[in-house]
Amino acid sequence: MAPETDYTRNPPNAAGETKREDQELLQKWLKRKREAEEDRKQYLPQIKVNRKFAAGKQHLSVNTKDGRVLDIRERHGIKLVTSDILTQYLLTAVGRMASNDYRPTFLVSQDNELAEDIARQMNLSFGWGWDHEWQGDKKILQVWRLLVIDGTCAIRCRYDSKFGDVIGSVPYKNGQPILDPTEARSYVAEERAAGRNVEIKELREGKVVWELLMADNLLPPPGFDEADNFPWEIINRPVLIDDLQNRYPKDAAGLEAEEIESSGSLTAGLGFTDEKEVKLENRVMVYTGYERPNAKHPRGQVVVFTNDRILDRRDHLPYDSHPRGPSTGVHYFRWQALPGRFWGRAFIEGGIGPQQVRNKRLTQIDAIIDRNMPKVFVEENSLSRPKSGEPMEEIEIRPGAPLPKVEQGVPPGAWMLQDVRLQEENAERALGMRPISLGAPPPGVSAYSAMALLSENDAMKLDPIAQETRLEFVELCFDTMEAMRNWKPDKQIMIAGPEGQLQAHLFNANVIPPKYMVRPPRGGALPRSQAAELQKINDIWQASRNTPTPLSLEWYIESLNSGKAQDLPPSLGDQQAHKAELENIAMVSSLVPAPVAEYDDDPRHVEIHRAFQVPLRALADLGDESAAQKVEVLETHIREHLGSAEAEAGNIRPPEEMMPTTGNPQQGFRPPANTEGIPDAPSLPSIPGLPESVPQQ
Repeated sequence: MAPETDYTRNPPNAAGETKREDQELLQKWLKRKREAEEDRKQYLPQIKVNRKFAAGKQHLSVNTKDGRVLDIRERHGIKLVTSDILTQYLLTAVGRMASNDYRPTFLVSQDNELAEDIARQMNLSFGWGWDHEWQGDKKILQVWRLLVIDGTCAIRCRYDSKFGDVIGSVPYKNGQPILDPTEARSYVAEERAAGRNVEIKELREGKVVWELLMADNLLPPPGFDEADNFPWEIINRPVLIDDLQNRYPKDAAGLEAEEIESSGSLTAGLGFTDEKEVKLENRVMVYTGYERPNAKHPRGQVVVFTNDRILDRRDHLPYDSHPRGPSTGVHYFRWQALPGRFWGRAFIEGGIGPQQVRNKRLTQIDAIIDRNMPKVFVEENSLSRPKSGEPMEEIEIRPGAPLPKVEQGVPPGAWMLQDVRLQEENAERALGMRPISLGAPPPGVSAYSAMALLSENDAMKLDPIAQETRLEFVELCFDTMEAMRNWKPDKQIMIAGPEGQLQAHLFNANVIPPKYMVRPPRGGALPRSQAAELQKINDIWQASRNTPTPLSLEWYIESLNSGKAQDLPPSLGDQQAHKAELENIAMVSSLVPAPVAEYDDDPRHVEIHRAFQVPLRALADLGDESAAQKVEVLETHIREHLGSAEAEAGNIRPPEEMMPTTGNPQQGFRPPANTEGIPDAPSLPSIPGLPESVPQQ
């Protein structure tokens, strides 16, 4: 598979024919670009408003002519007040969503005898690349920062040959390296024979890149609400003209710089009134169009173009040998998907309304307080001082003029603060986060289980978004593994081994099978605050006090010192189960019943021995003599446990009478014939595995 950055032009039949085909192809993609830009235009004002509110600029005015969003500092001479409550919700949402696990696991078909080793190599190498090459955790954090504000973003997986160590010098033809040695020698010989110089450049190893794409860079086709149904899509990025001319020396010749603003296709910056527009110099907007496979292009098509020319085209998508079919390498993420449109709704949008009302109320309260400060009225010309708005302000009036009449209106009171708090509650409901999600335990709630339930209720709104994102990362990781095929043979990577030691690992891309699976990780939501963790420690400690084997004081102290619940010591029940399982293996191997210890948990042992005996009993019923012997040995041992349990409960029946009778072991044991003189034993609780033919005392 060729890297996504290595394009190969279709060989022209004639210069005129190629030029005409390029113009027709360019016009088709320019038309698609205009359609996508026109459709995106209706969603850009909301994205700009979201960004301004996230930046703390929350008094806005939208210009209906050009969609420009301006920041307002004063209205009617009153300074506007901003009290930001959205930032805490944004940070909480990013922290909660980014803390989930998104790194998947690769699985290989077990038909291959080396499947386990191949899967291990793939997972080790992918984990190294996740941490050191495409920086998966950092990109996930950036994705969530965009989703909570913009609502939509994307990641493009590609193999970029501009990075990595230099591995040699090779000839370049039409801006592309010739990697085949035979073809390279032939090309150099032909060019020198014709008296032309050959361009020799250093070739780097390259690396896998996860390129983060904002809403500014996305031009999806209108009329589709799911990316899986796109017939085509366009990605736009501003690129330096020098880089284009270096990569496409012929096709990029004569390119002129365009006026591109700092925020791409959106308006300049955030539109603040005191902000100057920042123009990107010596750049041109480059569009990469991806056409999905269709009847005309069975393998898809990639076209790189500007507003006036075609730079490159390729008649197959970047990942042509993808296990799930040809892939563009572009994967979209949305916070809240809405029917009938592709662009997602951002997390912040639900809190903008309450935030606006809160700011308005605080501005009114501030203005009422300022305008009701004590004042001094003096006759005109007796003093000459400007109004200041400060306490005891001096205001001039004409001599003999009556004092201004003040209409109090609704007097200030506690209702103002109540209205402000109401907006906080409205934001809480609109954003779906209660105080427990922000790290504050609700009043009157102290039990960890109760806090976990409240946190889970909040997470129910976020988990579907995280799950959809996790599944999209699975598709992205498919493309990433395909891009890893471009790694040089026997690529050496350093991984952390056991006990913190570094180990060298050689990865050969040829071991990647043509078919494999990616299993997404699973994750849920739990209270993550320190107070919740300490409450969890206390709940576990108190619950253990009511058990026969309470936790030690050392466990409680270590948990408090570390700030998290330590691993619980192995329980006696686990040890009893392990002993019973070992006895099963020993008895079927030696055909000798194991002795019953006085400290054995008889009901637990009987349950495990019976479960092990059931399949053997089925084989014995089919005539398997070896299985019948094993059943008899197990039955003997089980009867000893039953006798031990009855004796412990007060039954003085002799142990030898508890042994099974000779013959078919499935008949159970025969009760003693003479029971005179034996007192009645108290009734025993039902023991798991006890056959119905055995009478319960």
